[in-house]
Amino acid sequence: YENRRILIWAGYLLTAAAVAAQSWFVLVQPDQQVRAVIFFTVRGILLARCALEPLQHPAARNSSAFRMVAAIGILLAGNDLRQVWQGFDLQGEADMLASFNIKLAMLAAVVGNVVAAYCLLLLRSERLESELRAARSDIETLARTDALTGLWNRRHLDDIVRHEFERARRYRQPVSLILFDIDRFKTVNDRFGHAVGDDVLRRIAALGQRSIRASDILGRWGGEEFLVLAPGTVLEDAGQLAGKLRIAVAGHDFGIGRVTASFGVAEWRGDESVESWLQRADAALYAAKAKGRDRVATAM
Repeated sequence: YENRRILIWAGYLLTAAAVAAQSWFVLVQPDQQVRAVIFFTVRGILLARCALEPLQHPAARNSSAFRMVAAIGILLAGNDLRQVWQGFDLQGEADMLASFNIKLAMLAAVVGNVVAAYCLLLLRSERLESELRAARSDIETLARTDALTGLWNRRHLDDIVRHEFERARRYRQPVSLILFDIDRFKTVNDRFGHAVGDDVLRRIAALGQRSIRASDILGRWGGEEFLVLAPGTVLEDAGQLAGKLRIAVAGHDFGIGRVTASFGVAEWRGDESVESWLQRADAALYAAKAKGRDRVATAM
């Protein structure tokens, strides 16, 4: 950052010195050739500086439009410095700008400027496309994410469950579901308010993410109900995972007294539909609540 500041201030000082020198050779000691040398020298240096600046950033180096703009900038800078060299090589010719080589160099500069303008249009188009892709990605993420907890929402969870169901059926692999529900959550909202209730939901989402394995998928199924999909997991192991989640919730200090959750666990049988599988997990959850809450029940 400090080096960039130095380069920026150096550019300002060089430009100021060039303006002062141009003013001197216009007002005090008129000299067209010296003014041309100063102009092309300073412009060449600044063009090279501007061309190389974007290439310090990885995103710019990966952009074809940025690379084209940098290449044109370097070519224009080289052309300007070539004009300066030719100006010194004229050996006292009356008019620097009358030289054929200088005219050729100026023509190259005009063509280069046109090409650079086209490259800048490409760069603008590439930037707009990048922004559109990012916006589309954000919209897709929002459509799949629960705004309160940051977990996958029910719509996306349903897609994931069906995808894992098809994969388990194809490869004959175990897969289990855990449905869990916060006990007496309506009481929390009624007693402490919905803001506190929302905070409880967010905290349980965070506890769940810390407690599940990397291969497991956690989402908000709806209201105060959550779902964990455990690919490659048999019923016994899924029950142990549910027990770990239950202890994590029951042992957490929510600041409003003890909060618990009830869990229903079901392993896919291998010959049932997704709907039947979900219904068995839901029935196990209700069985856990009927037995006193704050417990894990497994579907048979």
